[in-house]
Amino acid sequence: SSGINAEWPLRPGAYRHSLKGNPIKNGTITVRGVHDRAFILVDGTFVQVVRRDEEVGLGVSHATRDIVILVENQGYIGFGKAMSQFQYQYKGIANVTLGRYMLTQWEHYRVYVNDTRGETSVEVEQGASFNRGHFNGKPLIPRGPTIFKGSFELEKEQLLDTFLDTTGWSKGFLIVNDILIGRYWPDAGPQYTLYIPGVYLKVGLNTVFMVELQSSNPKLTVSLSKKPNIDGPVNPHA
Repeated sequence: SSGINAEWPLRPGAYRHSLKGNPIKNGTITVRGVHDRAFILVDGTFVQVVRRDEEVGLGVSHATRDIVILVENQGYIGFGKAMSQFQYQYKGIANVTLGRYMLTQWEHYRVYVNDTRGETSVEVEQGASFNRGHFNGKPLIPRGPTIFKGSFELEKEQLLDTFLDTTGWSKGFLIVNDILIGRYWPDAGPQYTLYIPGVYLKVGLNTVFMVELQSSNPKLTVSLSKKPNIDGPVNPHA
């Protein structure tokens, strides 16, 4: 889909900037003021995850052509001074610099996590200037956040409340039968299952979409469980 041209990155979504013709041939791209989480692709390769308010630099060369930044809104802070101060509550990124120069002229794309038709995409040239990144010891999905589709079949007597176990996945959104169930984040814990009411299921084929933002389950599977798992290990650095 076509993006909106803007001088500065606007709101959460996907931003694309072309480095073609930039007079700076070598330097460090620095992303500042991320609210709340950024996923960075360079020349079509997923290289970095940036957490809230982290400042991360990426070395680039004359061979680098495109940078794409997907920004996730993780919700608003509902306690303390952050409730009334804009610098805590804004969503997006503050700025991106290359060396001492601020990068302007961005293409902005809205991203709808519940649109599983695959129509929203940001076209970039595939390059070889970067290797695929890792985060928290896990390899990132090579081409960036991805929608994985699966399915299962049920009989009428199986249309019961259940829990879907996201163990092995990293962070994203679960969609079942075109219904957005919620966010999953087993990398952080302690919740590993999401509740699916029986009324959301149907006789015959049921579809599952995992909108995975970071690292996929190596087996590319999920499982249904009778019991929840909401008190598992916690990783405060996820």
